[in-house]
Amino acid sequence: MWQTSVYIACLASLTLLSAAAAAYLWMRRPVPGTTEITVLMAAATVWILTYTFWLVSDSESAMLFWKRIQYVAIVSVPASWLTFTLRYTGRSQWVTPRTILSLAVEPILMVSAVFTNSFHRWVWTGLSVAQSGPFNILVRPHGLAHLAHTGYSYLLLLISLVLLVQMAVRSRYLYRRQAIIMMIALLLSVGGNFLMLSGVELPAYIDLSPWAVSISGLAITLSLFKQGLGDIVQVARSVVFDEMGDGVLVLDRAAEDVPVGARDPRSLRVDLLADAGRHQRAHSEAAQQPPACAGRSV
Repeated sequence: MWQTSVYIACLASLTLLSAAAAAYLWMRRPVPGTTEITVLMAAATVWILTYTFWLVSDSESAMLFWKRIQYVAIVSVPASWLTFTLRYTGRSQWVTPRTILSLAVEPILMVSAVFTNSFHRWVWTGLSVAQSGPFNILVRPHGLAHLAHTGYSYLLLLISLVLLVQMAVRSRYLYRRQAIIMMIALLLSVGGNFLMLSGVELPAYIDLSPWAVSISGLAITLSLFKQGLGDIVQVARSVVFDEMGDGVLVLDRAAEDVPVGARDPRSLRVDLLADAGRHQRAHSEAAQQPPACAGRSV
C-alpha cells in the first residue's frame, strides 16, 4: 500500500534530520548546554529509528528486540531535558557528577527491567502480535514498572518546565524569547506522549512520542542555528546582573553587545555618555592649560 511507503519514508526522513541535528550539535558542544541537547537528539534518532524497524518487523522476537533497544533512548530523554535546563538557566553548578549519577539510576533500572521482563513482567504484563492497518504490531499491556517510569519522567520534565517559566518571567529581551522557545519545545516533546496516554483515538501502529521528541529537538537546533541560542548563555544572570544598579556591557563572540545588566537599560547609555563627557571635559581643560615650561627661559 502506498500509505505504508509514505509513512515509512517520513520516518526515514525524520531519522536522517535528527541524526544530522545531533552531528551539528556535537560540533558545537563547547557551548554550554549543547552536550545535553546532543544526547537528546541522539536519543530521538535512536527512538525514531527503532520505531521504524519495529513497524517493519514480522516476528514477535524481532519486534521485542527493537522495542527493548528503543527503551535505551526513551529513558535518556527526561534526564537530558533536565540537565540542559539546569545549564541553560544558569544552574550549571547543580550539574555535577553526583547529579548525573543520580539521574542515571532510574534509566539503568528501567532498561534492566525491560530486558528481564520475561522473569517478572513488571514492564509488560503480556505480549501478543496483532494487526493494525498495514502493520503487525506488538501489543504489550503496561505493568507497574512502566507506570513508575512514566511518573518519574513527567516529574523531571515538570521541573524543567518550571525552571524555564521562572526564567521567562524574570528575564528580558532575548532571554525571554529564548525561554519561550525552550518551553514550546518541551511542551511539544511531552505532548506526544501525553496524547498517547490520554486515549486519543489513533491507529495502534502510530506512536506520536518519537515524532514529538524529534521535532522538538529539531526546533531547538534550528533556534541554535538562526538565533545563536547557545552563544549567549544565562550564567547566573538573575543572581549577578539583574540586581545590579549599574549597566554592564558584554560582547559575545561576534562582538555584538548583549544587555545583561541595569534594571533600566537606558542607564547603560546614560552612564557611557556621562563617562564620555567627563573624558572630553578633562581633555579640554588639559589642552587649555599652558605647558609646564611656559614663561621660563631656556
